[in-house]
Amino acid sequence: MGESRREAERLATESAIHTLRGAGYDPTAVLDLLSKLAYENPAWGKAIEPDDLLDLRVKLEGDVPPRGGYLVTSSAFAAGHAMLVKALK
Repeated sequence: MGESRREAERLATESAIHTLRGAGYDPTAVLDLLSKLAYENPAWGKAIEPDDLLDLRVKLEGDVPPRGGYLVTSSAFAAGHAMLVKALK
């Protein structure tokens, strides 16, 4: 059962990457978010395996950004994440 849940999480993350890329957003942003969630909240670390996040990140390394750049970069996403964290405290 754990393996099928892991596969479902990996597929959901791949879907998020595909959606972000299609919308013009930096697809690594979702990996940054999930990595931070797993680091800051141990329960999230059980939801998605760090190795899966790393494998997805490696796959994205070869991607070429859109000609005009991404609408939102990882650094802009990090700023938005920080704002959300502050708002949730």
